[in-house]
Amino acid sequence: MNSLFDVAIIGSGVAATAAAFECSKNGLKVAVIEKDLWGGTCPNKGCDPKKILWGAAQLVRYSHNIDSLFEGRIKTDWSSLIKFKRTFTQPFPAKRKDAFVKAGIEVIEGAAYFSSPHHLQVGSHTLKADKILIATGAKPRPLGIEGQQYAITSEQFLETAELPGSLLFIGGGFISFELAHIAATAGIDITIIHNDYNPLPVFDPDLVEKLLQITKEANIKFIPGSPAKEIKKNGSKTIVVTDKRTCQCDLVVHGAGRIADIDQLRLEQAEVKYGDAIIVNPYMQSISSPHIYAAGDCVQSSPPLTPVASMEGKTAAFNIINGNSKKMDYSVVPSVVFTLPPLASVGLGEERAKQQGWQYETDFTDTSNWYNSRRLGLKHTAIKIIKEANTGKLLGAHVLYPQAEDLINLFSMALKHNLSSGQIKETILTYPSDTSDIKYLI
Repeated sequence: MNSLFDVAIIGSGVAATAAAFECSKNGLKVAVIEKDLWGGTCPNKGCDPKKILWGAAQLVRYSHNIDSLFEGRIKTDWSSLIKFKRTFTQPFPAKRKDAFVKAGIEVIEGAAYFSSPHHLQVGSHTLKADKILIATGAKPRPLGIEGQQYAITSEQFLETAELPGSLLFIGGGFISFELAHIAATAGIDITIIHNDYNPLPVFDPDLVEKLLQITKEANIKFIPGSPAKEIKKNGSKTIVVTDKRTCQCDLVVHGAGRIADIDQLRLEQAEVKYGDAIIVNPYMQSISSPHIYAAGDCVQSSPPLTPVASMEGKTAAFNIINGNSKKMDYSVVPSVVFTLPPLASVGLGEERAKQQGWQYETDFTDTSNWYNSRRLGLKHTAIKIIKEANTGKLLGAHVLYPQAEDLINLFSMALKHNLSSGQIKETILTYPSDTSDIKYLI
């Protein structure tokens, strides 16, 4: 079967979806090709199901913090929580596929690869497209150690119906800390091992240090400077060997990062330049094949965040439709790790402010005794603000606090639209909300 399209999109995640609907709406004939679950990682086996588990875990953790106010102590019923999660995830692929079809987008199932710069092969199906968007996302990075087959991925973890008595997470980034904080509320033993001494390196180190205190008090053991060298089985137990020690657990979870999912695409046959990921210009266009665009986690140097992928998809679609006239803007990108409580960041940290030559000042506020921390029994919260020294202009915000994932959005808007501290202070905010505290921090 041969088909001719204006735009062929490989992948169906948030970047692909944003681009597909935009191109179809503007009268282009669009095909979307998906080799796995329609909708991609985020809604099926990534951030959305994670947030569902986190919501329940948050209730458990905060109840433990103030358990003197309750009779008895609750813990997460993991099997019931996974069943609840599936009420969101199981219907999603069919809904996303149906939405494509209703929009007049052709849906093709299977793994695609380039047979020439303008041709894609999906099984026996050959597609020719004027423009092609690669939006294949990311996959777990190979651990590259003996016995790596004994570790499950974070995606598999989110489908685990019953938790064993002990877990070990390899890696000290987003995935390990988020899933460890969630799983700890089920009352099991948890260890995180990390290859160096600086976990969560994209966040402010002072707030990370406080988060490590919280992690310890949640009965999660964090072992830095311990790269995994080997995983092996000993009966029902799994052994992880590091330079310094041997750790025994019931289940190992790979949380040591993800890489662009591009190795099956045969990019050389499309003359697409890539390194660890696809190299694009600010228009999301391949630097070597002008008719090919890329967006999302398969793009080199793109922050691996869902809102970024969606914006990249929209930017790519705009340029496919109108010609290259819109550049992707990464100037203000907030980030959050959904621990308990969450840690969020936007803008410059102290090190980057120093590297960029800013004359800056730092306001560090321990918020442990603030109302919104005390009411949830949180003992180690803090907020750090980076400002230009002479003008007080906001340069960055770093938040370890209840509802940090929402509070950081206010800081993001302030940075994006150059709001002054006076404008923020003059805005009436609901009280006693977590976000109302921003007035005391600017």
